[in-house]
Amino acid sequence: VWIGQLVDLGGRNTLLYYRDLKVGTLDLSPGSRADPVAVEQLLGSHTMALSTLFSEDDRADAAKRARTIRAKATENFEERGLRTMFLAWGMATWTNERSASVPAAPVLLRQANLTPRGRAEESFELSLPDEWEVNPTLIYALEQDFQVKIDAGELLDLLDEGGTGAPDPTALYERLTKAASAVAGFSVTERVVLGNFSYAKWEMVKDLQTGTDALLASDL
Repeated sequence: VWIGQLVDLGGRNTLLYYRDLKVGTLDLSPGSRADPVAVEQLLGSHTMALSTLFSEDDRADAAKRARTIRAKATENFEERGLRTMFLAWGMATWTNERSASVPAAPVLLRQANLTPRGRAEESFELSLPDEWEVNPTLIYALEQDFQVKIDAGELLDLLDEGGTGAPDPTALYERLTKAASAVAGFSVTERVVLGNFSYAKWEMVKDLQTGTDALLASDL
């Protein structure tokens, strides 16, 4: 009950309703202005400079977006203790029967770092220090709203990381789409975006999910 009260399944939750921002997100998707070879290297855990990811004509805009994303992530950490800067890979959507908002939920998330270069922060290096994880809010929403229960660990095991380049998420996307086949309009599109994903109460949700024994032992 507590988890249900804490989890925000509404349009303000960027883990379920991502949207491209004017300067607060950075698009690295296929077909974007980012170099696809450099993006593949990034997805393969290589630290990449924005000057490598983007051509000279697009570097100023990319740096502006990186500054905005980093500033928001710093604010979230200093004021709330939350690490919110992530690279999202794959975007799930479905037919929303509750409102006009169109779901856009990241499938895979990986914590990201932007390291500034130069006093004016005119350039950055982008790195992915942690491991890939399946968006926990997506998993919760599918079970809560559609009774579709998916094991995030089993799903993550399908991410083929056997090569030296970027992992292959094809099998993971296919399994997720098959599992959610009863959800009207469910599909996964190939997107790669950098931004701030989270909301303040998610850390409490994780505490409730993992600290049941401690909670039951408490007099309160």
